[in-house]
Amino acid sequence: MAHGGVESSSGTAAEAAATKPATEGVELPGYRLVIAEAYDLRDDDTTQRQLDRDLRRKIHQLAEELTELSFRETTIEREVSWLRRQPNVIERQLREEAVDPLTGQTRVVRRLILSIPPDVLESWTDRLRQHHAAWVHGLLLGIAATALLWIAALLSMAGLDRWTGGYRRGWIVFFGLLLTGCATAAIWSYVYLTYYIA
Repeated sequence: MAHGGVESSSGTAAEAAATKPATEGVELPGYRLVIAEAYDLRDDDTTQRQLDRDLRRKIHQLAEELTELSFRETTIEREVSWLRRQPNVIERQLREEAVDPLTGQTRVVRRLILSIPPDVLESWTDRLRQHHAAWVHGLLLGIAATALLWIAALLSMAGLDRWTGGYRRGWIVFFGLLLTGCATAAIWSYVYLTYYIA
């Protein structure tokens, strides 16, 4: 992955407004630009968190635009990391300072620019669709397995109750619900680990 440096400039608010966007020099043919921004009175960890949060928001919007699907925040966090690791994805950070004419305070403007090449954009779109399809498949599998489990459990408890003449009904219900609940948790743990995190 190619990385650019952090550039810095300062001036009045009017000069900053007149400056061209900080994407100049990275607009490559066919590349898709994702620009995250953060504004603050100081440049610290809070500003960086704002920048990262805005990047996730922009990537989330792009993912939904490309696939017309909805995605969870945890999925987007993973996809941001994946995109940054891809070859020929250019990441560039810029820093500007502008003086507020009303308060006289200096505002820091941070920008993070990802330039994504067409081949990465295409493979990412396919990846997003595959992950979404896998999650839907896992969800349906979990629902079906849970329904079958509880039907079998209820039939088994009813059979045991008849076989014991109703004298052990309390224990049958207690242990039946306990075991079925544990099995249900195991089913959804499997779905989560296999289809949600993978």
